[in-house]
Amino acid sequence: MAQIHQATVFVQQPIHFREDPVSMTCPVCQNQIVTSTTYTAGTLAWVICGILILIGLWLGCCLIPFCLNGCKDVAHTCPNCQAQVGKYSRM
Repeated sequence: MAQIHQATVFVQQPIHFREDPVSMTCPVCQNQIVTSTTYTAGTLAWVICGILILIGLWLGCCLIPFCLNGCKDVAHTCPNCQAQVGKYSRM
């Protein structure tokens, strides 16, 4: 009688980075982690700043997008090895 070998295949769903921390396996240190998130000024913040300058809000009001997390990009890092494992760009 012939033996039949079956291979086990693990399919990992693609990770979608957004504002919230993500549970994943770090590709650098291979540990199971929940990412740490930090907000950084990205393209959307600069575009909104430019629009505010164009409509006449140039006396400091144009800097408001840099104070709001809703206008910034989100960087996801591993809390163990501090490697950046993903980024969510708003634009």
